[in-house]
Amino acid sequence: MSDLSGIYDALEAMDVTLNAAVVPVFNYDELPDSIQTAQLPCRLLHPLGEQPLGSVTPFTLSGTSLQFGWTIFDLFLLRPVGQGIGLVDAAPDLVAYMGAYAAALKTHIKLVGHTVTITGGAFDPALYAYPRGGAAIYFGVMVTLRMTELA
Repeated sequence: MSDLSGIYDALEAMDVTLNAAVVPVFNYDELPDSIQTAQLPCRLLHPLGEQPLGSVTPFTLSGTSLQFGWTIFDLFLLRPVGQGIGLVDAAPDLVAYMGAYAAALKTHIKLVGHTVTITGGAFDPALYAYPRGGAAIYFGVMVTLRMTELA
């Protein structure tokens, strides 16, 4: 059986440190309706990506086992765009966050009892509305993780 919720929990437990502090995480089952400035920076383990059609979850069958190809979205929000002096002020933290996330991934390539392997992904630093379509815009990074689970 798949342990998709366990995969999310393992990613929640993965510490990503920015400016000597661990970035707080909201898992998929505790996502806030909106973000308050006091909650920033934060990570949101989101079941929905930025693509309008969502993402495809391929799977293959081999004898009595299944192999799933999951895509998970980990949205980092740094601060509102109107706070600070702009991108020149936010850019160092965005770059530092991506480096810290990459370092955390290096030690977490295997997740959930070694049945899940992170096989690839992408970093997308950009401006993000949260909630999607909302008026609040943040500097952030969407990390898209592709992984394979043997079930």
